[in-house]
Amino acid sequence: MARILIDLPDTFLYQRDFRVSAELVNSANHMGGEHMLAIAVETKGEFVKSLGYKSSLDVEGLGMIMADSGVMYFAESDLDDLLRIDVGISNVANKSAEFIYRVTNVTKGCEAARVKFGILFFDYAKKKAEAIPASFLAKISR
Repeated sequence: MARILIDLPDTFLYQRDFRVSAELVNSANHMGGEHMLAIAVETKGEFVKSLGYKSSLDVEGLGMIMADSGVMYFAESDLDDLLRIDVGISNVANKSAEFIYRVTNVTKGCEAARVKFGILFFDYAKKKAEAIPASFLAKISR
């Protein structure tokens, strides 16, 4: 079976903690894998706000849309486990970048997952991808 490989960036730009709640736990008694993407989406929104933007739908007038995604799972996360999510950005191109997430299960002391989103900067009025705003690039380059 071919596996997805997600390389970690050299630096991380944002970090948040997340506690696994009961509604995320499945019949196998651990967090369902589908929730990892939702946690990453929520974290992306918080990261973008930390840069001074209202939301990922308005970064200098452009939205961020997901072009692709991938998850590598390493360990289960159980009810009340504390997860630490680190966000970095790699493979920055003219109109796109990859948002990379390292999810560490602090409770268990191990890496739980890696998530990748291919993000396009998108003008919803014109219905087309646009160049990443220079101000956004400056903020992530600090």
